[in-house]
Amino acid sequence: MKRLILIFVITSFFISCSSDDDNDDQNKAAFNPPAWIQGTWEADLIDEVGVGVKFKADDYCNIVTGNDVCFKTVVEESLGLITVEDEQSTDTEYKFTIKRPLETTSFHYKKKSDTSIVLVVLNIDTVVYDKK
Repeated sequence: MKRLILIFVITSFFISCSSDDDNDDQNKAAFNPPAWIQGTWEADLIDEVGVGVKFKADDYCNIVTGNDVCFKTVVEESLGLITVEDEQSTDTEYKFTIKRPLETTSFHYKKKSDTSIVLVVLNIDTVVYDKK
């Protein structure tokens, strides 16, 4: 009977440590922006120059005074502490959430035209970005 219990415990351990969990972590580092939003977008702000966002096929970057801060590398190097979740895309909207310890930030971009997108915060259009 003791051997049976030991076999059950060991089998349970290996099942719970299967490689499927590793694939889930890799997926949580992935950005998959739709084709219509890919490219560099500059914020339409009066006093700020060189502020914007960049969408690559597998990444999302903030641009501040001309410097890119890309999140794919940040997420991959965080050892699972930072994840990309709840990614949704349509022909006119792209949404995703970046989860960090003690902080969750949701992003919602909406297509206004082929050359203009807007950041939506609490269902209000906020910053307009023009395609560069």
